[in-house]
This record gives sequence, structure tokens and C-alpha cells, in this order.
Amino acid sequence: MRTSPLYSLLKESINYLTQKNVNGISISSSKTSHPSYDSDYGCDRFDICVECCGQNIECQIIFDPYDWQFAPDIILPATLDTTFDIEQVAADDWDIRDRTCLFKYIMQLRELFIHEETKRLTSEHPDQAPQVVNHLIPPSKTYSVASTPEPSSLQLPYSATPSEASPIPVNELRRDLFDALTKSFKTQLLECDVWYHMSITLYVNVRIPEHIWVSLKSELQILSDRIGVPVDKRMGNVATAVVHIQLDDESVRSVDLNIVSATNFETVTSAEPKTMQVKCRFDASVSAQEKVAHIKKAIIHNVPKLHASLPSPPPYEVDLVSDL
Repeated sequence: MRTSPLYSLLKESINYLTQKNVNGISISSSKTSHPSYDSDYGCDRFDICVECCGQNIECQIIFDPYDWQFAPDIILPATLDTTFDIEQVAADDWDIRDRTCLFKYIMQLRELFIHEETKRLTSEHPDQAPQVVNHLIPPSKTYSVASTPEPSSLQLPYSATPSEASPIPVNELRRDLFDALTKSFKTQLLECDVWYHMSITLYVNVRIPEHIWVSLKSELQILSDRIGVPVDKRMGNVATAVVHIQLDDESVRSVDLNIVSATNFETVTSAEPKTMQVKCRFDASVSAQEKVAHIKKAIIHNVPKLHASLPSPPPYEVDLVSDL
């Protein structure tokens, strides 16, 4: 059994992480590198689940089994698409004598996940976007059914398109903007109108700016004191919302956004989520990619405000003119 003072400090940091239970960080299992695989010898490998931006990221941290004063190695899932270097987690700040060291270490990793998701939302990557989104392709117009003794009784699937269906004419400007939006928001896409290209629905996660986050925590504490229910400390500074984009205008010089908060902080008893309407206006010379960039800015600007339930701002408009 390990009796090293350093291992005792490691156990303290593990206990602190477990008891803190903040921001969706949890230890799902622990293992030992001892040849006997007996946990009585002390665990130095931990499977950790980090809840971040609507997904659960399973990773493993591995300590040096003989010297715990060094920061652990981190193994991320092979299927996780990341662009950051794992060495960005600052090992220089690791101090095993600080019982919060492991918690801070995992929180820093989580910050990288959030930063990457925010960057993915705010940055344009048209060259990396797939040419088609497989699950958005409408059924083939040449749909046919094998011979059957009673054709009249055949029930076609709801999504099936009969073979005699003709292509639906779509405004070219609206189609270009629709294609640019679905490619840019491919990881946030919930549903879209693949026939008329008039609507897109997204599920987005946006980092809450620090000044709004401080205000939100203060409001939650006041609410908690009033109703006698403790604040959920696992909540992180990420605002989640459903965004419905409506493309009714044939010239797409005006795009309507309906933002629905996934969390309602306005009242305790309200059954309806808080919503916000945003209108984006564009000059005729603005390209589809520029429109997408400013729609993203409008989402990032408004989702945290809606999530924080701050005083309702006046109608927010994005006006793009030809001098861009």
C-alpha cells in the first residue's frame, strides 16, 4: 500500500475534485498501475467525464506511479476533433501541495474545449466545410417502389418524394445564403427547410462575457436567498440557446432570428422560455459569407444576454452597408 506523503496529497486533490462537483466534471472510474491491479495500492489512472458545450467528453489522466509531484498526462478520445495542443494545459502551474491543483488542471482543459467551440462558431472555414450535408439531402425525385400486388394500398413514407414530383424553383440568392449557413453551422444544425430554403434551426453554445457572468451569478444568488434553494454550482459560463433563422425575404437583405433560451432564469414558475427577436439587415452588395459572419456576431452578442435574463435590450439590428 502506498504511504508516500505525496500520494496522500494526490488523494486530497482527488477528493476535492469529487466533492466540488462543479461545471459537470466527474470521475467515472479509477485504476491502479500496480501489477496486482489492486486498488489498495493506490489509484493513479482516472477516467474523467467533462460536460462541455452540450457533450460529454471522456478523457483519462495518468500520473507517474512513483512521483506524483508532476502533472498528469491526458489522453483524449481518438474521435474528438480538436485543433489545440494538449500541452496548452499549463503543467508549470501544477503543485501537488495545493489540493485544488487537479480541479484547476481539469478546468483549464475544459476552458480549451469551450474556447474551441466558440472559435468554431465565430470563425469561417468555408474550405473545410463538406460540399453536401448528408442528412440534409432530400429524398431522390426518382423514388420508386418494387412491384406489389396492391399498389393502391401502399403507404409511402412521410419523407418519400413521388417520382412525378418536379424540382421546386428556389431564389438563387436565398439558396446561396442557405448553403453558406448550413456549411458554416454544420455542427450546430438541428433542422432546416431543404425544399424551399426558408428556415434553419440551430442549437448553439456561446461563452458568457465576464461582466454578464458576474451579474448572472449575483442574480442567481439573490433568487436563491429569496426562495431558499441553493445555487447549482455545476453551472458553467456557457449560454445555450436554440436559434431559428427565417429567410422569408427573396433578396435576403433582411434575415430574422428568433432566439430561444434553453434555460429560463427570468421567473421560478414560468413555463415558457425567454425569447428574443433579432433582425439582421444587409446591403444588396453584401456576399453570403459576409452575411453569415454577421449573423454569427448577432448570435454571439444576444445569446448571453438572453441566457442571463438581463433587462430586455431594445430591438437589436445588424446593418451592413456597402463600405464594408
